[in-house]
Amino acid sequence: MGTPTEIAKDLKLDHETIRHTISLDQLRDEGKSLPRERRGKSYTPLDERHILHWLRQHPKSTYQEVIDACNLSCKKTTIKKILKTHGITNWKCKRRPLLTALHAKKRLAWCLKRRGLTAEEWGMVAWSDECSVERGRGKGTSGYSGLPTRNGNQGWFKLTAQIRT
Repeated sequence: MGTPTEIAKDLKLDHETIRHTISLDQLRDEGKSLPRERRGKSYTPLDERHILHWLRQHPKSTYQEVIDACNLSCKKTTIKKILKTHGITNWKCKRRPLLTALHAKKRLAWCLKRRGLTAEEWGMVAWSDECSVERGRGKGTSGYSGLPTRNGNQGWFKLTAQIRT
């Protein structure tokens, strides 16, 4: 072995690089590079709690709406990562069929026909989960943030009925 200057000439490197490497040798474990310091988070634990609270109150908020509402300076990907660590996912809500005037008339007639049913008679009605229908909603899709349900259904649902025979 030679001096740092001789090693630098042999390896065609700057002699300061060799000096620096030799000075760090005592800190290294069997010549392996030291791990780098992790980059600091762009948000605080308080910001994280604020995000979670906001989304539980407003599950259809977009990432940008969350950033604006919580007064954050982080990016959308940061919000996604925070939610992922808490098991909260985001997906598009199920498409809702348009409610036409004919459908509304039929539904009203169905309800009026069964207005006087007793509790026992209502027990004969079979209810099933189907996507809700909203009159007057725009054609744009909306998102939903929350924990996935046990049976895998996602989005907003309401009950519909069918008479058992």
